[in-house]
Amino acid sequence: MVVTDGGRRPDRDGCGLVRWFLDLIEDALREAGQCEHGGVGTPVPPGGVAAPVTVQASAVTGLAVAAIGARYGAPGQPPPTQVIWHDGDSEVLVHLDKTQAVLWPGLVLIALTLEADETGPGQLVVPFAVGSQESPAGLVAVTEARPRGPAPLADRWGEAATAAGWLALLDVAHGMALQSGADTAGARLIPGAISCDSSVLSVTPQARQAADQVTGQ
Repeated sequence: MVVTDGGRRPDRDGCGLVRWFLDLIEDALREAGQCEHGGVGTPVPPGGVAAPVTVQASAVTGLAVAAIGARYGAPGQPPPTQVIWHDGDSEVLVHLDKTQAVLWPGLVLIALTLEADETGPGQLVVPFAVGSQESPAGLVAVTEARPRGPAPLADRWGEAATAAGWLALLDVAHGMALQSGADTAGARLIPGAISCDSSVLSVTPQARQAADQVTGQ
């Protein structure tokens, strides 16, 4: 499948977009009362974990929108509000600015609004069962075979919507871990677990194992 923004190819290497996204993550952590995070703290030894970091449920939608949009933004420009997904001779308009994220205990719902000529606009909801405080699941998530929503859109674009939702959730988790601290080699932490309840999304940052360590930021 090819994804475009009016003919632009996705650009994930734009340092400006990465910095912009991480700034949003830092703001969300600060709003959650965790302004001490962002690279400050005791270095974590190889394979060790740091204290969980959280963002408020109200911030998750904005972070999910930013995570998806940042994949298609051009350097020096804000992420687009819409992109077109192409698959063979089919295409669908994705309204990135209408993306929504809702948290339930152990469950993250990512809703994408798609619009095709044959169907008009419709919302596909992808549920991801992640861990909770009572039932931790690490970095494992389970979803349904097909997103919830209009059958014509779900049948044709369900796999793409599921992938987009999962990548958005992973990008948010990765950004939260990056902003939480560093390991003893100076490298930023990576997500080791995702969990949530109805009020917060929580990520447990982890240092890379000794065999996987990298040096610096």
